[in-house]
Amino acid sequence: MNYIFLDLEWNSAYSVRQQRFINEIVQIGAVKLDDNLNFIDSFCVINFRIIIFPFMCFLSFFYKIL
Repeated sequence: MNYIFLDLEWNSAYSVRQQRFINEIVQIGAVKLDDNLNFIDSFCVINFRIIIFPFMCFLSFFYKIL
């Protein structure tokens, strides 16, 4: 049996206009492990269309370069 661990990175902000919290996913990551918890594969997506904190798009660009 293989195991998959999923990690979601979120931005969250309160909208005064909508009077509620707005959440958005900014990064998705996953790791696949075997029965002995040995690494098999990984997956990562950083470049989402970020609306709440647009400067994060700018920072994620530099993150990919490093």
